[in-house]
Amino acid sequence: MISVDISANHPTLVSNRPVSWRGLLEFEKTMFVVFNLMDIVMTYLLLNTGSFYESNPIANFVLDGWGIVGMAAFKLVLVAFVLLIANVVAIWRIGTARKLLYLGSFMIGTVVTYSGYLMMSFVGWF
Repeated sequence: MISVDISANHPTLVSNRPVSWRGLLEFEKTMFVVFNLMDIVMTYLLLNTGSFYESNPIANFVLDGWGIVGMAAFKLVLVAFVLLIANVVAIWRIGTARKLLYLGSFMIGTVVTYSGYLMMSFVGWF
């Protein structure tokens, strides 16, 4: 059954079929998760050198209380929260949700790049 939505400024056709979430922002979500996993690995590697510390006070509190596993879990919970927000935003504005995930991926990618630079400096490559 097809109906017309007249509540919008421009009437549009609306289908009563259920919306499929499969594949919705799949690439963007995958990249966001991959960058965050890379951040967790780089944080672990840097902390294991003994020459670096966690500069985020909340993550440092979690690290002091629960160790590296607790900090990884903390970061993964934050990732899940951002993905939840992106899914909710995508219901109404998929373009905004896509931009949110691109921005988050860019920001975490910058952190991973800087962490890589610190690691290479530590081992003497720079």
